[in-house]
Amino acid sequence: MIPANECKMEHSKRKECGYKGIDESECKRKNCCFDSSVPGAIKCFFPSSKATSSEEHRKSTGKSSIHIEIQQSSSEEIEKQKAPAPAPAPAQKPAAAPAPAPAPVTTTATTTKTTTPTTTTTTTTPATTTTPTTTTTTTTPTTTTTTTTTTPTTTTTTTPTTTTTTTTTTTTTTTAKTTTTTSTECSMSPGARVDCGYSGVSESQCRNKSCCFDSSIPNVKWCFYTQSQVADCKAVPPGQRTECGSPGISADQCRKLNCCFDSSISGVKWCFYSSSQAQAQAQLQAQAQAQCSGPPSKRKNCGNPGMSANECKNKGCCWDSSVPNVPWCFARN
Repeated sequence: MIPANECKMEHSKRKECGYKGIDESECKRKNCCFDSSVPGAIKCFFPSSKATSSEEHRKSTGKSSIHIEIQQSSSEEIEKQKAPAPAPAPAQKPAAAPAPAPAPVTTTATTTKTTTPTTTTTTTTPATTTTPTTTTTTTTPTTTTTTTTTTPTTTTTTTPTTTTTTTTTTTTTTTAKTTTTTSTECSMSPGARVDCGYSGVSESQCRNKSCCFDSSIPNVKWCFYTQSQVADCKAVPPGQRTECGSPGISADQCRKLNCCFDSSISGVKWCFYSSSQAQAQAQLQAQAQAQCSGPPSKRKNCGNPGMSANECKNKGCCWDSSVPNVPWCFARN
């Protein structure tokens, strides 16, 4: 296994271990380091220990090749000194002498090329291909837990201050199943109960929706809306209902979205937001319109070609297909 510090080095000191276009698995199969986070730098490179050993070997072989060149050049000069008599002939021989001079350089270069691959002994350390070290470094459960612990504290502190009545009802309803009917919010005739839950809803799930729960009377709704929730749904005129679900949504699916459901009037939306929910939706839409306003020519593309409006909005981007030749899915201001 390659220690983590073996792959930490300056980008300019990286020594190529693979080839252009090599992937991470092939690079680590060669027992080398892989890092594609720096553009323009070598991605697959030797660890520091192998890089220094190959560098020292290259330097040592480079020195021996220079020594051979000096010896051969000195032997040629000795040959020149031994045969000085014919003046024109030696004048042509020195011109031909530089041709054999690069020959030892090429031979030494080939020897160094054949010896350097032997230094990358991939068979000795095959365990370096295991990549748990990268996964352990990238896992950040501590950061996610800290963020989740901060958000519940803010929500729990705000709800008791804004709705003190709901906190009192929850404390009374947890004492017994039948005590919910004694509270003012849940005191209504069993036949007037408006279903808040869905088939098979539990008591805890019902109360998490801030609804009443009473299982003491058979053949009636056990999980039902409070009086204020019913009034909040009835406060919306049928013609002004804002659709909460998709067309054809069932009552159970609608209630899982904490929305109102009323199928008694035809030609209007059956699953819709309550009066308070509609006001909150209107505020969100106003904020979204403000964030999505601006000249169409300055829009920054946020989606992909062929993306639908729902896919764009699910990414948190703006959608406007009314202007041609500009991005329809674009980033907020």
